[in-house]
Amino acid sequence: MKKTIVLLTVLAMMLALLAGCAPSAPASTELGSSQRVVILVLDALSSAYLNELGSNSNLAKIAKDGAARLDAQCVYPSHTLTNHATIMIGVSAGVHGIVGNVRLAEGSLSTTIKSKEPEMLNSTTIFELAKAQGLKTAVVSGKNNLVTLFSKDCDVGTSNVNRLDYLGDAPDLSEAEDDNQAYYEMNLELADWVFESLYTVLEREEPNLTLVNVQSADYVGHRFGPDSKELKTAVERIDKALGKMYNKMKKSGMLENTTLIIVADHGMTVTDTENDKSGINLNVLTMMNFPEAGAAIDGRTGYIWLNGTDKQSVIDFFSNVEGVAEIIERGSDRAKELSVDSVDGPDLILNTEAGYIFLPQPMVEQYHGQHGSLDESDMTIPMIMVGAGIPAGAGIEMTDLRSIAPLVCQLLGISGGSFEISVPTLLPQQDLTKFKK
Repeated sequence: MKKTIVLLTVLAMMLALLAGCAPSAPASTELGSSQRVVILVLDALSSAYLNELGSNSNLAKIAKDGAARLDAQCVYPSHTLTNHATIMIGVSAGVHGIVGNVRLAEGSLSTTIKSKEPEMLNSTTIFELAKAQGLKTAVVSGKNNLVTLFSKDCDVGTSNVNRLDYLGDAPDLSEAEDDNQAYYEMNLELADWVFESLYTVLEREEPNLTLVNVQSADYVGHRFGPDSKELKTAVERIDKALGKMYNKMKKSGMLENTTLIIVADHGMTVTDTENDKSGINLNVLTMMNFPEAGAAIDGRTGYIWLNGTDKQSVIDFFSNVEGVAEIIERGSDRAKELSVDSVDGPDLILNTEAGYIFLPQPMVEQYHGQHGSLDESDMTIPMIMVGAGIPAGAGIEMTDLRSIAPLVCQLLGISGGSFEISVPTLLPQQDLTKFKK
């Protein structure tokens, strides 16, 4: 009798093991509809970080519940304002006009301003399309620049420095700029605040379309580096807060009529702070050698406006500067290929080699991580969607952030819009191997 029980137990274990190894049934590849969509941007959360999170992370579990592509792409330049504009419009930088985070102030050769004003957008956002059909819109962000950029046709906007009255107190990062430990801790607290505030806004305001930015992986990655223990902790904290919010959405029934789209806007590359030539002082080099030209620095990308200066002379000079990897001319085939050929943009866009940054050398120590280039570390991002209208267990064919705007419109039944690519194509199987340690 004992032998029979043992044999039956072994047989049951073998069957369970075989069942676990068997390929899962193909998922549906059909998108449905939704009443509410939340676009959750985990700023600078590179696909490279998924391995550290692992297959038991909340993000991995959410991916299994929905559709996922863990090596999707952002658009170039790989910067926050550029890619948020792409998410909200469905076109590349050369079309929507936000070529990088900064530009020269009008009439200046050296003063830079953030590309954050609504009038800088050359195209119609999905907020505008949604409002035209009577839908309610919202922004919840750890970066106030994004509340500003999308303020047109946004019904509810909140950030840590421009907070709705009914939301809890939020950290002001400007109070800790010179204290690394305080800055780090406040970033973790601010990420928690964004998730908590998002759920409160969703409950209280019931917006149909919400854009969210969680800033901590970006700010911590810049200050401490994408390979730092601080960044690892920041990503784990994001995952914990995400899981808490997701479980509340499920428990309350919110996910039954809400689609959650989770993406990053770019990745991050380690700055070689040990190299005493890793800082490229683009502004000074331009001013000293080409006084009629103007320049702006933006992480691993730099921008030059020629203002009548001989273009080839500038290209020849900077091609020989250590750390400059590529120079892209406005109007060139390369500019058109990368979709950065904008009449409002710079005449030249420069990319650095990995490890280099457009900054004066004394400032390099403040930026252990940067982005903006075409390198895989800057461009490769996760794309995960779950909830109403999304089949569980589906994969996503290779795509980029331009596909988010048409996806939102299809889910919400919004008409209009002029998009460069179509909605993500779903696949019957997922590939979640990037989550494996």
